Amino acid sequence: MKNDDREQVTQICATEDKKEEEVFLRTLWRECFCDSVPYEDFYFHNIYRKNIVYCVRDKGMLHLNPYLCKIDGREQLLYYIVGVATRNSERRKGIMRMLLNQALKDLYESNMPFTYLMPANVKYYESFDFVSIFQRKEEILKRESSQIAVETDEWKQEEKNPVNLKKIQFIDYDTLLKKHPDPDWLFQKMDRILTGQYDLYAKHDKAYFDLLLNEKSCQDGNVIFCFEEEIKEEYFRGFFAYSREKDILVVEQYVMKQISIEDCMRLFTKEPVTIVHQFPYMIRVVQVETFLKMFARLFRQYANKRIWITDGILPGNNGIYTLSFLKEEQVRVTRQKVTEQMDESMWDEKMTVEDLGNVIFTEQSDIREKVFFAEVV
Repeated sequence: MKNDDREQVTQICATEDKKEEEVFLRTLWRECFCDSVPYEDFYFHNIYRKNIVYCVRDKGMLHLNPYLCKIDGREQLLYYIVGVATRNSERRKGIMRMLLNQALKDLYESNMPFTYLMPANVKYYESFDFVSIFQRKEEILKRESSQIAVETDEWKQEEKNPVNLKKIQFIDYDTLLKKHPDPDWLFQKMDRILTGQYDLYAKHDKAYFDLLLNEKSCQDGNVIFCFEEEIKEEYFRGFFAYSREKDILVVEQYVMKQISIEDCMRLFTKEPVTIVHQFPYMIRVVQVETFLKMFARLFRQYANKRIWITDGILPGNNGIYTLSFLKEEQVRVTRQKVTEQMDESMWDEKMTVEDLGNVIFTEQSDIREKVFFAEVV
């Protein structure tokens, strides 16, 4: 644990430190969020033990939750910011700013390319150079019949035979594991489907689904897998995870192959259903050089140009960057420090770190529609 000063930001990682701070953090969580007791227990039993927490003692907290993600086929650990909270009596005193600044600095030191969150207040996080990549998008399911939705032209070519709705069957995750105790084939299939549809997503392996089931169980929900005819890899058609809010079933995550989520839910239940298609995520570039290398193929228009990038929170990012593309999609990034003697002849493009995030994640970018973030915690 770093620091003992009550006015300083403390980083909590070690198991013993987490045990010591849990009472305060739970109390603050309860004060600031409207979660049920089962959900709070789920979070502190399953997520808290492996995350990083920043707190200002008795005043505020911020949690960094790790997710193993895949970016263009490469695995990358990313941190999802949640649980940003300040006691009612301590608000508007700069506590949240202290927490967020310290977390970003530490992520920078660990060469993290970017971090992401789901904001309560978009404007607030824009002041920290976060960029919105999605708005919340949901629909109330209508019950009229519909045609089978095929995701892409690639799926049309791969799957010549349409789905037979009468043969669709559903199996919950627990039952699936009992029938197939080691379903690596399923997780590999999931990965191929996600890779075919997205360039950036959280890896959906057994650990991911175990956690997802625990989360949905405490929300009176479940994780359901869809098959056509038999529970075999070639008949896998997707999955969805839902919670329940009063008498409404809320689908909060889904991946479908060939069959649409609407058709799937019409077959699954007669209850009222709300489908959340997108959550309002924001991202923040953290370590510029790592970020440029990670998304190098999307920066080809800047090849051999000198880009002056400024960052008001992480000064280590300030500099003039040049991207040199080598063989086999490799890229070399060089950085020149900014000096007072600089003039306009020393750079070709000038952008803030927020502008840099917008190059990749705005509506004009190809990758924006190929991002699959569905994590809530």
